[in-house]
Amino acid sequence: MTTDLPKVPGLAGPPDDETEALDAYSRIVSAVAAEVTRHVASLMVRAYGRGGAVREGAGSGVVFTD
Repeated sequence: MTTDLPKVPGLAGPPDDETEALDAYSRIVSAVAAEVTRHVASLMVRAYGRGGAVREGAGSGVVFTD
């Protein structure tokens, strides 16, 4: 069975039968990560309240533009 997989820089040629499913999945995940990574931001917020109380939060954001 032959499957056309996306070309991902740094990955070798087509997978053999034994690792075909995992390799295909890995290639898709790698291709998506390479495309999306530059649009992801890590956010950290710290606020100081009365009496020295500290409130913190963290998360992530994704930017989509045309």
